[in-house]
Amino acid sequence: MRRWRRRCQIECGKVAVCSMRGANSAVQREVNRAAVLRLLSQEGPLTRQDLSLRTGLTSGAMTNIIRYLMDDGIVRECPEETITPEGGLGPGRRPIPLELDVSSRLALGVSVSSAGVEIGLYNLGGDLLREADWGAPGIRPEQFVDAVTAYASKVRSEVPFANERLMGACVSVPGIVDTERGVVKASPRIRWESVDLAQMLSSKLNTRCLIENSMRAWTAGEVLFSCGGRDESFIAVYAGDGIGASIVVNGETLPGGKFGAGELGHMVLDMQGPSCSCGSRGCLEAVASIDVFVNGVMEATGLGHTVTNFDEKNDEHRHLFDVAARLVREGNKDALRVADITAKYLATAISNSINLLDPDHVIVTGPLFEIGPITERVRDYAAQMVFRGPGDIVTIRERPTDEHSWTRGAAAALFRKYFYTPASLVCS
Repeated sequence: MRRWRRRCQIECGKVAVCSMRGANSAVQREVNRAAVLRLLSQEGPLTRQDLSLRTGLTSGAMTNIIRYLMDDGIVRECPEETITPEGGLGPGRRPIPLELDVSSRLALGVSVSSAGVEIGLYNLGGDLLREADWGAPGIRPEQFVDAVTAYASKVRSEVPFANERLMGACVSVPGIVDTERGVVKASPRIRWESVDLAQMLSSKLNTRCLIENSMRAWTAGEVLFSCGGRDESFIAVYAGDGIGASIVVNGETLPGGKFGAGELGHMVLDMQGPSCSCGSRGCLEAVASIDVFVNGVMEATGLGHTVTNFDEKNDEHRHLFDVAARLVREGNKDALRVADITAKYLATAISNSINLLDPDHVIVTGPLFEIGPITERVRDYAAQMVFRGPGDIVTIRERPTDEHSWTRGAAAALFRKYFYTPASLVCS
């Protein structure tokens, strides 16, 4: 499937269109429609002429594509009063730019972690329409499915046209997730293993269900809804209760041959180090997670408190983290020593990844990277460790997470697979 897809698509500006001689016409139409939708999502509003130039498609082909998409309610013309004579926004007349009708399609984004469950209903623009969350540490798959089903039923009854516009649900799960089969293969953080979650959930929801790794889902939100990353190659790294990464090449996340790509938290850095939740020793998660950092600062400064299975929604855990972070920012020598060790481990793992994958840049996010001295030390150590030619620099960029980042990312992952990808190329 992947080889066929590569043969079927070529780069044309920032989009891929079908140019395969003798290609099945139905497949060709799907590929080209998806290319138009991606462009409108990323750069719209655009005129028909803009779209033809950007895709390399003829005006006649573009007319047919736009007619189909407008009939389906996905694309609409911008209101006439907003159009300038040049096609921009303001008073005037044609040419009329086109835009996505972001309300035409909806998705349920669901995030499950060791702390609990978060759910959000999103439109194509990434706007949050409904939300719910609850702490449920140790939730079992059956309980999770029942809870999501109940919420989906509630949303469908409350939101106008939700039944008609809902494309499906995507659940983001930390760990190794077989996205093609919808199976959670191994998630030590929530203690799920070999869970056929897509089958369990789709039978209850009566809609398509996508199961995705948490970081790959977060990155989908970054690519689809943020202003950057759409055609770049980068590594996204999260450091908090767990540590994970996502690898993006030309705007597409890489799952890996066995869906384990990006498990940065289980890169072994100290073979004699502490035990990890995965069963190994000295993993990055075991030496540099938020638990290790907070407990290290508490011990080094004599405060004596400890954290187990850090939960951002737990007031006591959050308070202890805030205390540890404040001590680092204030320059407490003992706290800075712990922060330095944490930064060195993180920088080592990131540097190894840079040397292996050669990304354009690295995006870092999560609570640990909200502490300025840690992030700065990561940058300094990485600059020393990364192998580069003279003048070649890999930028490490901070990107804060908000309370909806994980559910929005899950919704984005579903939109990208089932909406912006040609149907014939999707492995459900």
